[in-house]
Amino acid sequence: MSGMTTQSDPGRRGVLARSGRLAGLAVALVAAASMLILRPLAPPAPARTELPLAEAYPSLRPADVPATLADGAAYRPLFFLDAGGSVGTALSDDGRSIRLVLRQAGVERVLRLLPKEQEPDFGGFTTDGTRLVWLELTAGADGQGDSRIWIADLATAASRTLATDTGAVLLFDAEHDMVLHDDAVSWIANADSATARTEVRTVALTGGDVAVRTVDGAWSLAAWPWLVGADPVGLEPMQLSNMDTGEHRTVSAAANELISCSATWCRAIAVGSTDASTVIDVLRPDGSDRFGTVTGAVNSAVYDVAVLDRYEIYTRTGMANTELLVYDLTVRRAVVIGQGVGGVFTRNGMLWWSTGDNEAQRWHVLDLRALT
Repeated sequence: MSGMTTQSDPGRRGVLARSGRLAGLAVALVAAASMLILRPLAPPAPARTELPLAEAYPSLRPADVPATLADGAAYRPLFFLDAGGSVGTALSDDGRSIRLVLRQAGVERVLRLLPKEQEPDFGGFTTDGTRLVWLELTAGADGQGDSRIWIADLATAASRTLATDTGAVLLFDAEHDMVLHDDAVSWIANADSATARTEVRTVALTGGDVAVRTVDGAWSLAAWPWLVGADPVGLEPMQLSNMDTGEHRTVSAAANELISCSATWCRAIAVGSTDASTVIDVLRPDGSDRFGTVTGAVNSAVYDVAVLDRYEIYTRTGMANTELLVYDLTVRRAVVIGQGVGGVFTRNGMLWWSTGDNEAQRWHVLDLRALT
């Protein structure tokens, strides 16, 4: 019909408008969802590779070691049986003698008492849990040194000489300076300084004659029956030799690396152009499983590689502080154990260190077997 106009329905216009807004919202939601799908997810935060001890092991704390004996004499621990038991030295009441003291469960017993003028020194401590074996060094009146192997019963503190035929004994301040095995103890002696030959000396824990086995080259003991090369500079390829099977391994290092090994792991230290650019790697003796542990102003704190086949012990130096680090090779993480440390030592699965100096010196100990 011409001339007629058509009026739209206001209600219908409202419905159409609402439908348009809903369609627009749906498009926007789809677009947003597409953006979420297309945009790459943020990578997860990297795992922390260094933690303070209190955070890594909330229930574990180092034990403080009394720096004096019951009579007030200054005490220096040389070996730990456990966190509460140790062997160390102290002067006698009159200051004329040096005591080798066994401290266990709050009880102090003297293993050895020697005149100070003999300049006694003790090392190579090792134990099977019931017996303690060590090397005793003294200076005779004629200026010639004397060395003996001693053994003590830990239950009674009764001690006796095990061997006097020690040879030109060599100590490396290491876990395996003396090794207990097969009801015997073995140590390294220098056979011939001119030709670089090594003696592996062994005596039964019941005493008797010392058996001597001579091998070519300069060696130190590792976990029995392994020998590791004792290159004093650390620049030659590291050699490992099994005395029972005859197996021999050679571990090569890069030109700028210092390498040392245990029977199961090797440590490669690359010293950079500055004090803060050292890089430390570990690897298996066959060259496999190599990875970095720490970098910076770092160094190995002890001679031993991979204590308990698991833990590397490092120090990191700062402006006015030295940190003690334990790197766990299993979980590949460093734990900060202490600050302001001085001397650091490890034997028998125990780690101990000093803080302070002179009259303010304190000792602390941690059982590494608790870091599991």
